[in-house]
Formats: sequence, C-alpha cells, structure tokens
Amino acid sequence: MSLVNHVVGHNRQKAILLKALERGREATSYLFSGESGVGKGLFALEYAKAVNCLTPKRVEGLLDACDQCSSCRKVSSGNHPDLMVVEPEGDQIKIDQIREITEFLSFSPYEGNKKVVIVRDAERMNQAASNAFLKTLEEPPDKSLIILVTASEESLLETIRSRCFRIKFAPLSKTDTRRVLDGLEEAPKKIPPLFIGRPGLIAGDDRLSVKELFNTVTNDIKKGTISKRWADRAEADLWLSCLLVLLRDLVVLSETSDPTACIGFEGRQAKSLAGKTGSLDFIIDLYQRVNELRKALVFNLNLSLLSNYINTCLEELHGKYSS
Repeated sequence: MSLVNHVVGHNRQKAILLKALERGREATSYLFSGESGVGKGLFALEYAKAVNCLTPKRVEGLLDACDQCSSCRKVSSGNHPDLMVVEPEGDQIKIDQIREITEFLSFSPYEGNKKVVIVRDAERMNQAASNAFLKTLEEPPDKSLIILVTASEESLLETIRSRCFRIKFAPLSKTDTRRVLDGLEEAPKKIPPLFIGRPGLIAGDDRLSVKELFNTVTNDIKKGTISKRWADRAEADLWLSCLLVLLRDLVVLSETSDPTACIGFEGRQAKSLAGKTGSLDFIIDLYQRVNELRKALVFNLNLSLLSNYINTCLEELHGKYSS
C-alpha cells in the first residue's frame, strides 16, 4: 500500500509532502506532531517508502510509492538498509541511540535516494540525547532525511523544533476512524467517544482488543488497583481513556439507571452497577482529574507516580462501588 492508499485521512499533509518530493524541494528534517493514535507513525513509514521508491507511480494525482519495487517491499518488511527507525529504550531515547543515528547517516545510501531516520516518541529524548541530536540537525549529511514523530511538540527543545519543517496531524473524523477500525479482524461495533479520531490507540498489533481492554479496566475498578504496569505512555493513555469512558458510564448510571446507555460497561456489568449510585460529585471530580492527567502524559509525566495516584483513586472508587 502507498501513502495515499494506506494512510486514512490527512489528505492535506499527503499533498504537501508528496508534491514537495516530486519537485525535489523536500526538507532535510520534518517534525510530525499530533495526538497519540492519529496515524503519524504510519504516515512517516509510508512517506519513507515514497522517498526511496525506485518506480514511483501517480495515485489520485500525487506521485507516490509503487509498493511493488524491491525498495518498497523492504520498507514494508522492515529490513531496508537505508531506513532506520528509532524508539525509546525503556522510557527514554538515549545519547547512544543518537550516536547510532549519526553513524547511520554518515554513509551514502545503499539502494535508495536517501538515508531516512524516523524517531518515534521524539519528545522522550533525554537532555544529553537532545543536545547531541541538535548537532545532526544543524549540519545534516547529504542525501539524508530525518522525521521526528511526537505527541508533545512542546516537550522538544525549541532549537530542535526550529530546525524542522513542522507538519501537524489532527485527529481523524468519525468516518475515517470507522474506516480504520473496519479493517481490523475484530472491529468494534461502537467507538467510544475518546477513541474517535485516534484509532491507532486500539488498532495496533500489540494492543488488546477494545472489549478485552474495557474488561481489564473494569476489573481494576472492582479490585481497586491497577493489575498490570503500563509499559509506556501510549499504554497509559489507552488505559486512562478507557477509565474515562467507564467513569462516564457511572455518571449515566447514577442519573438514569439505564444499562443500555453505557458504552464501556456491558450487560451484566452495567446492571450490577445500576443500583449503586455512589457519589455523583465524586465521579465527576474524578473524571476531571483523570482527564487532566491524561492530557499531562505528553509532558513526560512520571508513570510510576501516576500509577500510584490512580491506584489511590481506584481504592476510593472501589470503596464506593463494592458491596
């Protein structure tokens, strides 16, 4: 699949980048920013494919990757010698990873037009890594392309941001979200409001299905504690998003006692909670606090401290809804 065909939505961004590529006026470094799950990472990979495609073809008026040549196939399979994808090691991107990027870019392309580096979760570069990376951005090697992908542009050094051509990605429309999810083997029938526009949060190969995730968070509420440590900020974001949906359901149940109005709790779960209204003010207050914390994830919020705080909240919620 090409950038035009494989990436749902973001048509303006496709046009800007592919037209610049066709004219030979692409930037040496880009900053892709937007909320988690909107498709920035997939977009970066498909753009890298277009950059090094050996036989580009026109798709819907834009010159795009053919998706059939040896270069395209290698990008798709993750073994292209001219493409490097960097992700955080643990909770950070460290200086040794930046050194590996520098060494990778110091060589000429083996097969493609350019050496391409994609840095995912770029906001998680530590101070030493950021300072080292800045030198690479200031003097980019010939025939190189760097794409930084971030959900928190503000967390990057201003000197790094100023040296990149910035491309912003907005959440997808509800229709486009549905198109992405319909491509899954187990497409959810209903899309919880907090996932509209961010299908990547529930469409990734390494993510739980929506039903399984809601069951996990529901059980955590019942137990009054988080059962599994979050692996990263994306996983924490997904868990908190589910909690917000379930808190919304508790508000609905407190007001209406109508299980059919729930979008997170299902059947027996909703009915078991319908008669236990608890404190509506507490639920609303907790919803607001959790929502603010979810937004703060992009500012490198400490996950250990966050999980401890959420556990305290769940203990209190558990006390109000257990019998």
